[in-house]
Amino acid sequence: MAGFLCILRLAATKNLPPGLFGKQSDRFPWRFSVGAFSSTAELQGTPEEDAARSVSAVSRPSGRRVKLPKRIVRSPTDILDALASTVGKDATGPHYRYVDDPFFIPTNATNRRIFALSKESGRKAARYMVKKYPALFEKPKADPEISAFLAASQLGSQRPTEPTVKDIVDCMRKGALVAAFEAYTELNEKTPEAITPELRQELLERLCFHNSDDAIDSDLLEEKWFAHYIQKEVRRRWKVGGPADKVFQDIKPKTAEAYAAMICANARFLHVEGANTLLEEMQQENLPIPVQVYNEMIKIVPLLKDSIDSRWEMTMSFLSSMNQAGVAPNLQTFNAVLEVISRIAMWRRSRSTALGVFAEMKRCGIEPSLASYHFLLQIFCRERGPISHILLDVLQALEGKELTLRDPKDSNFFPTAMDVAGRHLRDVAVARKVYDLLWTNNNSLFLTDALKDTVFHGNFLKVLVAGESVENFFKVYDELVPMTLVPDSNLLLEMVKMVEFHEEPQHLPRIWSDAVVFGLALKDNMLEPFLAVLLNNHREDLKEAFAAIALDVKTRIDAQFLDRANRIPWSGPVISSVVRLLLRNGQMEPAWEVVGNYINKKTETFGFPSEEALSELVDVLVAAEQPTRVKQCVTLASDLGFMDLVRSAEDLAKRLRLPEQEIQKWKRIGSGSVAASLGNI
Repeated sequence: MAGFLCILRLAATKNLPPGLFGKQSDRFPWRFSVGAFSSTAELQGTPEEDAARSVSAVSRPSGRRVKLPKRIVRSPTDILDALASTVGKDATGPHYRYVDDPFFIPTNATNRRIFALSKESGRKAARYMVKKYPALFEKPKADPEISAFLAASQLGSQRPTEPTVKDIVDCMRKGALVAAFEAYTELNEKTPEAITPELRQELLERLCFHNSDDAIDSDLLEEKWFAHYIQKEVRRRWKVGGPADKVFQDIKPKTAEAYAAMICANARFLHVEGANTLLEEMQQENLPIPVQVYNEMIKIVPLLKDSIDSRWEMTMSFLSSMNQAGVAPNLQTFNAVLEVISRIAMWRRSRSTALGVFAEMKRCGIEPSLASYHFLLQIFCRERGPISHILLDVLQALEGKELTLRDPKDSNFFPTAMDVAGRHLRDVAVARKVYDLLWTNNNSLFLTDALKDTVFHGNFLKVLVAGESVENFFKVYDELVPMTLVPDSNLLLEMVKMVEFHEEPQHLPRIWSDAVVFGLALKDNMLEPFLAVLLNNHREDLKEAFAAIALDVKTRIDAQFLDRANRIPWSGPVISSVVRLLLRNGQMEPAWEVVGNYINKKTETFGFPSEEALSELVDVLVAAEQPTRVKQCVTLASDLGFMDLVRSAEDLAKRLRLPEQEIQKWKRIGSGSVAASLGNI
């Protein structure tokens, strides 16, 4: 820095050493002198003239012309994308939606969803206040004024008192389609001639696209990401008799564009009878049918027909109509046909027909999209069908290509491909190829929601846990968990089986730690099998760690609130495993607490402890010379019908050095009356 400042001082005093910046002629070739212009008046002119003078002046000192490059249109995040490409994916960092602090990062799937949606809920609450009290937000606070911050610019703005055509257009542009329709209705009643056919058509198309609702805010990204978990209905249904139907009735005469918008909307929102009726009307009017209408009608063929043959006949009739009308198919047409075939994948000709569709696409010069391959995998790799390795051919076809989103269902390809690699082929190498393809360029953007992301990475880990070594699996596991994926109890249970199969039980405490962190420790399908695996391992160096896990299970179950709706009660297998694991490490007191709790609260427990657990506990209690507890265990064994333990009552009494009178009572412990009397001793 000091050297740079020194150079600046030399430049200010014009005492630059000769040749410091090169020759005099090429030191500053971009400089020009104001004296080059004849007068001050020459400096005044239009911006275009000033630019021309500047360029000409630039070219004078060196005698070379400057060629200005064409402007490159860039998005606001291009610089950030360029910087991110130099860093790569950080497996240790959370998603940007979460706070980058280990104390605040949510550790299970439910908390992650709540955290992300709560932030978005705050934005929606702010918009609600702006919409409810618009007068408080009309005074501009920014300079220059930012119109998006004003109440009038918010989605769902109020209908104007005296609507005009401009008001309808403004509401449509803002996505406030309900307000736009209200303004349209009022204006149509007063001065219908003011509404042009083009405006009616645009309003109809927007209402059809959004099913007569306001447009969804484009910046509510988290709601879209978790849409699968928060949507109340599986699919939105068409609003029969709604605003779109009313605008369509106002269009006279009916145009092909109006029919096309209504047919596509009815088909998209599953009003298949309405779509079919409108198509018949369109054919009767001899109106040209665009390719988009054929595409949507082909998609709903499985809803219009029941049998396999009738579905295919109807599909072929649509394709024949297109051919007769001279309508050229596009990518969506072929994808719609493949989707129909995937719905009838058990059809004996489904595979050959699907390959014929791909051949026809090639003949028409149409490149298949990821959705095309998605349907192809569904056709060839169905659950109860023969094994097919067509995924290898698909991956080879996609190798080296830059993938782009060309069909809305392109996002289904990667979850389907990983599912085929894992469940259908069970091939680790193929699964890794699919995974590498996802993380090539920007292909990870094809995972467009939380469900697809979870399914893809979950299936990837499941195929690795079944076919990789323990060391290689945990390398990938550490990269994905917990920042990319929160595992479920099924995956953790598969990991337990993998560790047991490879005889590496030293990883079991780590799996339990993850189960605790992710809130899966007390899951019904997780706890009993996990404790059973711990019990089957007898390594001396791990018995202390296993006993700590058993004690943790006891503490967590006992600490549950009594009024908890999903409270996990003690079960017989869990009691047996916890007791035996604790006894192996010499922890008699907590083991007895578990059994004593069962004796006192049998009605709150499912099942009963095993005879092995009671026998081991009795041996430890006898060695500790605790006859009262031994009596309770023997009484419990009598109630449960563990006769081997009951028959040893006399031997136990002798080992405890009890008086002869007590020994005689223990000999008769098998009878119900004596067992009942022992409870009062």
